[in-house]
Amino acid sequence: RGIKMKLSKLIFSIALITTLAGCQHSFMKTDTAEPNLYDQSHEVVDKLISFAKKNSEFSGVSLNSDSPYIIASFVDVNQMDQSSAFGRIISEQFASRFSQKGYYVIELKLRKDIFIKEKEGEFMLSRRIKEITRNHNAQAIIVGTYAIGENNVYITTRMIDPSTNRIISSYDYRLPISEDISKLLEVQY
Repeated sequence: RGIKMKLSKLIFSIALITTLAGCQHSFMKTDTAEPNLYDQSHEVVDKLISFAKKNSEFSGVSLNSDSPYIIASFVDVNQMDQSSAFGRIISEQFASRFSQKGYYVIELKLRKDIFIKEKEGEFMLSRRIKEITRNHNAQAIIVGTYAIGENNVYITTRMIDPSTNRIISSYDYRLPISEDISKLLEVQY
């Protein structure tokens, strides 16, 4: 009788462990769902604005929707003069969201005094930032970098006060590398 009881407990324990492992596996699958780049970019802009407002007493910079913002293409952290469709579309989505929130965004592709490299996007060359922001009277520059990992792309974005080069706000996040993101990054998935 003792052996039957131990065997029943063992079978019950195995069944419970198997059930829990299955639940964990299904939770893990939802975590790797196809990321919505559009929603993610808009959420990040909202957080950048929120953090900048919260930090205004420390940074000394109060956001003004009437003063221009410049948004540069996001660049590969390992090759700061390189971007990709991924880096360009993120900056485009950021510009859209800032505009939707009522901020004045300068369209860089129409400007001749911003360095635009075909298939690379708009880059903020450090030696020209002061000149560019002065010409456009920009109150903030939004820049970003990304690093490609094995399963994720890691993105850092910053809102910078061009008069002091001080970071007003920043946000770091990651996206799983899906087939779409892989294509935008122009790498093999």
